This record gives sequence, structure tokens and C-alpha cells, in this order.
Amino acid sequence: MLSLIIKSVIMCTVTVMFLLCSQTALSQNYYEGVEAKCITLKNGKKECYDWPRRWFSLNTVKIENDTFYMYKTPFSLHKGERRYSASDGAFYYMYGVIIKKASDSFMVLTMYNCEYCHENTYRDPKAGFHFPLPHRDTLKFVSTKAGFKIGKIHYKKVKDNTVGHFPQKQRFLFDSNKIYRINPESQYKLISTSIKHFLDTKDLVLDEDTIRICRERVDYDRICEILNPDSIHIGIHKYKIVFYNESELVDLSRIENRVIRYIKINRITDYWRTSSISLHYKIIIPKNTISKSEKEYFNRFEYYKINGKYKMIGKLPENSWGIVQ
Repeated sequence: MLSLIIKSVIMCTVTVMFLLCSQTALSQNYYEGVEAKCITLKNGKKECYDWPRRWFSLNTVKIENDTFYMYKTPFSLHKGERRYSASDGAFYYMYGVIIKKASDSFMVLTMYNCEYCHENTYRDPKAGFHFPLPHRDTLKFVSTKAGFKIGKIHYKKVKDNTVGHFPQKQRFLFDSNKIYRINPESQYKLISTSIKHFLDTKDLVLDEDTIRICRERVDYDRICEILNPDSIHIGIHKYKIVFYNESELVDLSRIENRVIRYIKINRITDYWRTSSISLHYKIIIPKNTISKSEKEYFNRFEYYKINGKYKMIGKLPENSWGIVQ
């Protein structure tokens, strides 16, 4: 990356002399600046977030070689005291380098990671994958006696031991696992693995040895796939697996006048390196049943994709549940 910015140490200009040609090693140096959470409108009026409360962000910069890593931590002022957000650890992660344009220097900051920010994506129409589009800022960079200035914000050097926990480098850089697609068809290995793990939770009440599975896979009550029963292999031979359409399950409950339970497969998110799938253990209670209540169970399973197989991330998650009457 350094070779793209300066071809040699000799090319250091007065603008970047402080940072790149200083006798002091800057590989582990930290700088801090405070940024008001306000914007200036086209009419020149300043508009601030959550006014009349005053919000700012403490911008901490860590310099490693020619790369700047900036983490922004929001806080508010109350009687002169800083109050940091309870959600700290999930905000703005930016990194950048200095570039020269004529006689000026600019900081190009890229942000891929921000859990509470809107994320723009590009969807490949053929493969269905969503690719994240980074947010980039190009701001004028000027060195100062105390440190430097990026845009309108002044940054001063601080002692390393006064800086709190600074995020790991990988939080700033592009994570390929942010590439994903929603509800791809024919994910039968994932479906089979997740059904087995749903049964492993021991909460599902079966009709003796029978497991009913709905052929219609849905996402927010929209059918996104009709499953092929021959492609689902749970690998547990003690169970009898029967597939139905949802309308057939409703008819079965009405004709036999009893509670019918079945597994419904919902949303699948296929990430670049992991996958997640949501399952629902649904219950149909006949209309003429009096004072009957049952539990429905929900779960979301997450897996690493390793050599065509799915390995659960962490421990077997507990089921959520709700009462159906």
C-alpha cells in the first residue's frame, strides 16, 4: 500500500513530513479528535442530531506505517460530563491513506463496517449475491504542531496508555462474509443438518416416531421454494419422515380432529463463509378443541461452511417458543 502513495522516502513533502519522515516511530501512535454530530444544510443552517442534547464522537486514530485506522465512539455531554453510548463497539470503523493532489494532501477514508449504519449493496442479478458498497470520504489533510487535521477535525497525539480498548485491525477491513444471498434454492445439506439439530434440542413433541415436514419453504409468509423430499436426508433412521403441503396439514387436523405438529423451514441466508437458517415447529389446533394450548418452537441455526459440509457455530442454541390456543 505504501508504494502506491510514496515511491521513496525522498518524496516526503512538508505536508506529510510530520507523519512519514519524523524521527519518532509512529507505528503504534494514537491521536484523538472530537467531532460534533451536526451537518450544515444547503441554506447554511446547522442541524444537530437529537437536539437540544449535544452529541459528539470521539475519533481515535491509530497509525501503522502509512495506514490510518479510525474508530468513532459516540458520546453526549451532560453538565460537562461525557456519557458514552451503551452500544459502543458497533459504530464507525474507517481506514485510509494519504494521497497527494497537486500541492495539497488528502485523506481517503473507507468504511466497510458499521453495525448501526445503513449499508448499500449491489445485487448480482445472475447469482443473486449481494456485495457491500463501501462508504468513502475524501478529506483535506494538513499537519499541525500538535498532530494533524482531517477535514475540519483537529487530532492531537495521546499517550498509548490513555487509550481504551482499540478494535482489532480486521474490524476495519473488508470482510468477505458480508457477501450474501437470501433464500437460495436447493440448499438441502443445510436444511437436512438444521432439521437434525432442531430435533437434538429435545423440545419438539413428536407423534410417536413421525416427523412431519412442510414442503413449502417460506420467508415472511411468502413461499420461496417447494422442497424435494428425496433430497432431504436427516440421517436418523428411527424416525418416519412424512412431507405435506400446508393445506394438507390443515385438512389432516380437521379430519382427525387432533393437534398436528410439523416443521416449517423459513429464511436461509447464504453468506460467503457461513450460512444461517430459521426453523419453526408449528402447531395446528382444531377449531372445536376447547381450552387447549400448545407451544410452538422457533430457532435459528448458524453454520460454518467447510468442504461442502456445515459445522455449527458455537453450542446448540436453545429454542424460543410461543403459546398457541
